[in-house]
Amino acid sequence: MNVGDSDWIISPRTLRPADGRDTMSFHGGGQSTRPTLVHGPGDEVYLLKRYNPETRESLHVPALRTMIHWRRELPRSERAELDARCAWPVSAVGRGDRPEGILVKLAPQEMFERQIPEDGVVIDMPRRVSDLTGMFEWSVRRAQRLRLDREYYEPPYKLALLGQLFETMDWLHQRGYVVGDLHPGNVLFAIDPRPAVFLLDCDSCIPPGGQGAMKQVDPDQYKLPPGHQGEPFTLQSDYYKFAWMVIRCIQERSESWDIEPGVLGHVMSPELVERLVACAKWEKPPGMREWLQIEASSWLGPVVDGRMFVGTGRQTRELWPKGLSAVSYQPPREQDAPVPVLARPAAPPATARRWSVPLRWAAAIALALIVILIVVNGGVFS
Repeated sequence: MNVGDSDWIISPRTLRPADGRDTMSFHGGGQSTRPTLVHGPGDEVYLLKRYNPETRESLHVPALRTMIHWRRELPRSERAELDARCAWPVSAVGRGDRPEGILVKLAPQEMFERQIPEDGVVIDMPRRVSDLTGMFEWSVRRAQRLRLDREYYEPPYKLALLGQLFETMDWLHQRGYVVGDLHPGNVLFAIDPRPAVFLLDCDSCIPPGGQGAMKQVDPDQYKLPPGHQGEPFTLQSDYYKFAWMVIRCIQERSESWDIEPGVLGHVMSPELVERLVACAKWEKPPGMREWLQIEASSWLGPVVDGRMFVGTGRQTRELWPKGLSAVSYQPPREQDAPVPVLARPAAPPATARRWSVPLRWAAAIALALIVILIVVNGGVFS
């Protein structure tokens, strides 16, 4: 398919509102207005993301057009996987060749949580990974205020979701795209029926060293380190942001730049902690991709028969207490060294063995009976 084809952009007049989804609620971002649900090509339901005027002016149209055609040219199975992982641009919406917004696939229903605020109006809000960075007490208060089904997600669940996010990030890397605008607010998640994530704002993805469609922006907590701010997004910037997502989800401090290796070590091996900290300091630890591939695959099965596990290197898997955060977790004290069990000495010869207590009592009773009989019968030699 030629990149110059005109079918990459459709008129807004071909869209119509999607009915029957009044409870769903979406928030706009810094570069777009509030998204809306519409029926688009093939009468499918899409999310329409409309750009604000400033974004329309700065939009790099050829890069956006390339992204749309790249998706269409993927093999069907890979295109289906892309749509399951990412809100990738399906079509541009606009007049002529000037996009006003894009159509993206809607995240799965299980990534929305039903909230019932104090006013009693039921809404279905997207579950965002940013909700996993709050302290335990905050999570419980939020769940009680909004009457959520689940109050808190323990570290094994967080790691399972972060493992899925790494797989999505790596999947894009292997196909020539950097995520770029990677932060917890841009990732939706579900636990049931299995841990899964959905990456938002994928129109910010760029080819490494290439030109992206969108102007590069970062929230303050995920800006690149001093000396690198303003540089094009790269594979290293993705690993840097991913490392900070893991650190903040486990430490439950969404805005802190402090790193607590001891807290991280409650749920992962010392070797992985060392590499994550290096990534968060803008270093390039050797073999980081391979390390995360192995760790991410082990994070994906955190619950077995209702029990949660983490791998820390102290043993293959450790049982994790329900309702406990990595911050408040107290590892069990090291047990005292076991007392050595000495070998039993060889049994003495039969002639040297002492009688047991029951035998001694039996002998005493027998002897007493003999004495009584002798006395009664008048002696032994009578």
